[in-house]
Amino acid sequence: MENEYRRGYDLPITEKKWEFWLSLVIYPLFTLWLESQIRDMSLDGSVWLLRGFHLWLILFVALEFINCFGELHLVSEGIAITLFGKTLRRFPREKIRFLGGVRYSRKSREYRWICVCDHSMEELAEEQERKTPKMFRNSRTRTGWAEDMAGKYLIRYVVSMRRQLGFPRKDILLIEWSPERLRMIQDMYPGVPWTDLTDKKVLDAERKI
Repeated sequence: MENEYRRGYDLPITEKKWEFWLSLVIYPLFTLWLESQIRDMSLDGSVWLLRGFHLWLILFVALEFINCFGELHLVSEGIAITLFGKTLRRFPREKIRFLGGVRYSRKSREYRWICVCDHSMEELAEEQERKTPKMFRNSRTRTGWAEDMAGKYLIRYVVSMRRQLGFPRKDILLIEWSPERLRMIQDMYPGVPWTDLTDKKVLDAERKI
C-alpha cells in the first residue's frame, strides 16, 4: 500500500515483486544450462562468452533488485527513486512537461507504463518523424498524427536495448502504470498534460472503471 504524506507520496517502484524472486530461480538455472552447452561445444572464445553471460546475469539481477526493493517518491520538488535511502535518480518538477501512457506485449506478457517526459507530445512526434524514413511517414493532416508518432517514439525507447541494460534516458522516466499512480502524479503536478497513447485508449478506460 502507498503511504501518503503531507508533502507527497512514497510507493514501491513495482507491485510485481514476485517477478524478482522468480528471476532468481529461472535465470541462474538458464545460465547454468547455457554454460554446459557452450562447454560441450568447445567453442573458441568460450571463456569470454561465459563471462559475458555472467556479467549479463549480474546486471539483470541488480536491476530487478532495485525494482523490487527501491522506492518511488512523488514530492513537490519532483520525482525521485531511492534504494535503502540512497537516491539513485531524480526528475525535477520543472522538467515534467508531458505524461504519456503506453503499452506493449512481449512473449505473451503485457507491459504498461506512464512515461514522464521532459518534452511535449508535439516534440516527441517531431523527433519520431525525423527518425522515420520518408516512404513510411504518415500525413501530418491525419487525425491523431501527433499522438501516433509520440506513442511510437516512446515505445521505441521502452523496448530499446539501452533501457533493458539499465541505462535510462535522463529526459524520460518510466513509472509502472496504474490509475492510482497516475492520479497521484497529477495531484502532485497539476497542469501537466496527460495523453493515453495506446491504440484503443485502454488506460483511460481503466481510469473510468
